[in-house]
Amino acid sequence: MTTIARADGATAARPRTPGSPDGFVLGGRGVWVWEAGAQDPGRLAARLRRHGFHWLAVKALDGTGRFNTDAQLRAYAAAARREGLAFGLWAYLVGNDPAAEARLCADLVEQHDAAFLLADAESEYERAQGPVSRRFARAFRARLPHLPAALSSFGRIDLHPGLDWRAWCDAGFDFHPQAYACESAALSPRACVERATAVWPRDRIRPTLGAYRGAAGRPSAAALADSVRGLGATGFDVWRVGSLRDADLAALGAVPAGGRRASVRRAPHRPLIPMTPMLKGGDVRALQEAINARRRARRLGVIAVDGEYGPETHGAAFQIAWILGLGSRRASAGAFSVYKQVRVRDPEQRSATQLARALERKRQIATERHGPEAVLAFARRHAGERLERPAGTNRGPLLDAWGKPFGSPQRPGVPGWQWCGIFVATALREAGIVVGKEFMWTPTGMGWARAGTSGFRRGLVSVAEARPGDVVWFDFNRADTIPCNHVGLVERNLGGGALQTIEGNTHPEGGGGDWGVYRRRRHVADGIVAVGRPRYLA
Repeated sequence: MTTIARADGATAARPRTPGSPDGFVLGGRGVWVWEAGAQDPGRLAARLRRHGFHWLAVKALDGTGRFNTDAQLRAYAAAARREGLAFGLWAYLVGNDPAAEARLCADLVEQHDAAFLLADAESEYERAQGPVSRRFARAFRARLPHLPAALSSFGRIDLHPGLDWRAWCDAGFDFHPQAYACESAALSPRACVERATAVWPRDRIRPTLGAYRGAAGRPSAAALADSVRGLGATGFDVWRVGSLRDADLAALGAVPAGGRRASVRRAPHRPLIPMTPMLKGGDVRALQEAINARRRARRLGVIAVDGEYGPETHGAAFQIAWILGLGSRRASAGAFSVYKQVRVRDPEQRSATQLARALERKRQIATERHGPEAVLAFARRHAGERLERPAGTNRGPLLDAWGKPFGSPQRPGVPGWQWCGIFVATALREAGIVVGKEFMWTPTGMGWARAGTSGFRRGLVSVAEARPGDVVWFDFNRADTIPCNHVGLVERNLGGGALQTIEGNTHPEGGGGDWGVYRRRRHVADGIVAVGRPRYLA
């Protein structure tokens, strides 16, 4: 984040890049502009800043057609940033080609360095055939997975069941219901927010107020302010700018509203996916805390709570979601949705079907063993097995099954990976320890143990302190620059610098024979270079 000076001498945070993980989060007070040419952007931005507003959005699209010009958008963006306001785009969607609409929205967000998008999907999306909402959301998130965004649409979701509200929520779109009480008393902000809580958490709902003369008249400044008091929302916005008076802005500026709280926001508001640099924030930390609470209740190993969404958190999130009756057990390459985040953090929001599924899975995991004894039970079960078919190929039915979650090649005729790491990682996962697929590269796994990430406690332990269930790394070629080239599991500490291990992709003790899983007696003089301890619960 960068800071910019405001006219009153204060500073305000400006979003760094579109979709930045630690950038602007929608909230607070805002307005959106329909016809850019009807306003002077500099004067409008100054008015909004003077009355304590946080953001300004301008209409950019009608479907796949442009609305206001690039020059007008640039002028509003510059004016907003001079006054310390976040600048965003507003797009009306028509549903003829939702993927194309999504791509054009993403193009303009990037072109104008917008901090957020308001997507207005109304009757066209409600009447359209097929999953148009999901198509737009999927295409937009493929381009900008973490950009703060909101759906702007009908005020009362219960009056429009034909629109797929859940698709937007699941894709990390907040909801800005058009609560135009000036058109009908049935569209009061309170009624619109309350109905929307059937899909969105309350702190992701921010009503759009109608400050114009509609069928029910034109609300006073006091009525506008009173309509959003005590809603529990994290903000609100206003339309139309052309009829917005200073008295309205002053009254609304006195109403408490969330404001910018990107660094401390805790409610799920974006899909989460491992990326570089890693996503960070209060929402990630809260998810990690919830994952650990559910794992402790089931005697599973905990993960690090560091506010960073890395491979360990990604894998653990999918695993605990499966336990709670949601989705599959293995982590996918896709995002962990807002929908699942909400239910991991608040299991009471699960459906009856999900609760029944969770009960079945509870019985299943009750029969599974966890902790060091589970790791060693898995290893002992396979000790003595020759697994390569044919020998010397690093391939075989069981090796292919173990290697698939870690990206090992599965096509006939393609050489497999040296599989010592696949064996250890599979054993750890059997015990509820979530390790990333990069564990296959032995220096990476040793680095995780040293740093205390991806399923390991922080810091290597000495051979003298090694205990059953620990992971041990070896370097059998001291002439190269690679710190280790083999990995196994500690079964017993024999003392005097010696360990009894169970290893994959090795020969039987004494040499000779096919490659397989075998017990070995190893000594520090024979190549042991590091011992790491998985983050078992006990």
